[in-house]
This record gives sequence, C-alpha cells and structure tokens, in this order.
Amino acid sequence: MTSAHLHLILTHFPIVGMILSFCLIVYALWRKDQRALDIALVGILFSGLAVLPVFWSGEGAEDTVEHLPGVMESAVDRHANAAVFAAVLTVIAGGVAFITLLMRKRGMGFAKWGQRSVVLAGLLAIMAMGWTANLGGQIRRPEITGGLALLDIGSEARQASHLFTSGDRGDDHHGRHGKKAGDKDDDDD
Repeated sequence: MTSAHLHLILTHFPIVGMILSFCLIVYALWRKDQRALDIALVGILFSGLAVLPVFWSGEGAEDTVEHLPGVMESAVDRHANAAVFAAVLTVIAGGVAFITLLMRKRGMGFAKWGQRSVVLAGLLAIMAMGWTANLGGQIRRPEITGGLALLDIGSEARQASHLFTSGDRGDDHHGRHGKKAGDKDDDDD
C-alpha cells in the first residue's frame, strides 16, 4: 500500500463522519433529542480528530504522485492549500463540539450557543472538505475534470505534437487519397 492509497482511504472517515454527525445534530435539535445530540457531538469531535491523520498523510501522498504522468503540480498545490483550510475548520468544529459536550454535562446555560456554533462550524467544515475532495479528485480523475486529462506537457510532448501540426506528414498534407485540396475526383464526373 502506498502513502497515496493510505491517504485516499483515510480521507473518507472525517468526511462521512462529519456529514452523518451533522445530519444527526440537525435532527436532534429539531426533535429536542438529547441522546442523539450527544451522539452527534461525539461524532463531530471524532471527525475533527480523524482529519489529522488525513492531513498528515497528504505530504506522503504528494511525494508519491507528483512525478506520475498526467499529474499537474498546480492541481496538487490547489488541493493541498484547500486541505489546510478544511482541516482547520474540521478541527475547530471538533473542538467546539467537545466544549459543547462539556458545557452540556455541567449544565451550563449557554450550551445552546455551543450547539448552534457546532452546526455552523460543521456546515462550514463539510463545505470545505467537499471542495478539497473535489480538488483532490481532479489530480488523477479525468471523469471529474470533464474528460480532460490534466497533463503537464513537457518539451518532448510539445515536439511530438509538432510533428502532427507541421506540414511534414507524408501524403496527408494533400488530403485524402494523396490529392491536393481542390483537385477533382475522377468519380465526381
């Protein structure tokens, strides 16, 4: 298993955990279900912790894929920059969930503000993780980029493409069947 493979596997835990926990906290607040609220807060806390190994494994994944054909350094950089932002927001959401759990267990009256803050932080973290995942998918997934391969064309590829765009293509420069453009076909009479 490569570090890139490990990174892709780990990535799913905080994303799925945050989405499920976010749905549960919205449900719990709507239904005033205290047990579901506690479970959702713990889920968001664990998602905030689970994002750390994903973030730390990103450097190894970058080292694995950065020199592969079809990988643009700019796509990797965009993903890495978005990952910093998403990781910070997810850790903040986990931290706010932890503080809210403590406030709820101690019966503090302003725990409701913490619950609202967790919903907002969770929503922001989900959006940031979704954007980061989308950018990560664009590194090597042409179906995400609309079928266009993200290629960093080097000088060899430019030279090869020049062969197909220059006039030195054998009989092809005369068009089909070796005729020049404008020549009349014998069959056209």
